[in-house]
Amino acid sequence: MVSKEYEEMFLIIACLVGAFVVYKIFTMCWKGSTIEGLQNQAPPSGLAENSTSNLANFNTQLEALENKVLLTTPQYNTNYSDKCSAAYNAASYMMVQTMANMDLSNPVTLLEQFGTLNTLYQAKISLNDTLKFIDSTETTDSTDSGSSTLNTIKSKF
Repeated sequence: MVSKEYEEMFLIIACLVGAFVVYKIFTMCWKGSTIEGLQNQAPPSGLAENSTSNLANFNTQLEALENKVLLTTPQYNTNYSDKCSAAYNAASYMMVQTMANMDLSNPVTLLEQFGTLNTLYQAKISLNDTLKFIDSTETTDSTDSGSSTLNTIKSKF
């Protein structure tokens, strides 16, 4: 059986823990502001107050970028499509060149070449998405909905 000294020590520790729990509950209930849940309080960073002006600023910058690129102009749209197709082909040729120069005797070099292949592959995916965006943008005098360049790249990819 447990001695009387240990029993008293356990009782004192239990009373201290119980007092601490009561104190924590009291401070949580009577505290003026709570952090839980959604409150009608602004976040500390001030993002909520500035969201409207940030959106307006972003849209202004987006419009400036659109005006800089001139994607809706048929000549530029065609040039961008052609350049994107050429870059896609260049990435394909670079992939073939990297594969042809692979050196199986040096594992470090081989891993670097596989990394180059993966980077070129990701570049081709990015170029394909870029071309889809270019082709989806309506030009000022466009009548056709699709581009033969997009179909060419899709068939290669």
